[in-house]
Amino acid sequence: SATGSGKPAPSPTSARCKEPAATTLRPSPPSPPRSNSSTTRGIKILEARLHNFLGVAQQATGNCQDAIASQNRALRLYQDLGNRLGEATTLGDLGMAQTETGDYAAAEANLTFALQLHRDLGYRRGEAHRRYSLGMLHRLTSEHQAAAADLARALELYDSIADQLGQAQVLNAIGELSLPKRSA
Repeated sequence: SATGSGKPAPSPTSARCKEPAATTLRPSPPSPPRSNSSTTRGIKILEARLHNFLGVAQQATGNCQDAIASQNRALRLYQDLGNRLGEATTLGDLGMAQTETGDYAAAEANLTFALQLHRDLGYRRGEAHRRYSLGMLHRLTSEHQAAAADLARALELYDSIADQLGQAQVLNAIGELSLPKRSA
């Protein structure tokens, strides 16, 4: 999930983050765990979670460059640990922060990779969140057909796991997508 709480990510409709996008890491295939003990591994997982949660909080307060830096630290840790679910979640959150900065190409790449990881892991809730995120990104970039397709698939996924909050959020986004565009 985008927030680690099982809730869909907030819609990226507000441009809270106006600063230019920072350089980001590209996802890499998972590597085998490097830690020697389960305690060390557990500490590294907690460290990665904290960096990602910090990034989510930083994004929510408009500090998207800091959010991107925190999420890149979390991403490196998850990749070093071979934790694909953590990597997928962090990539999704990173994509949302990049959406806020207007770095739509990087956001789409990270959201798409996160979607694929969630699919590979069989984690339908994560897949639904990333479909929703991609739908919102495509809505922002005026790719209305792609947005409608992503949102329809997100709705199917949320329905399949009986996530009523996710369904409501997607239905709201579909409604907004179908409204006539207002002139400035």
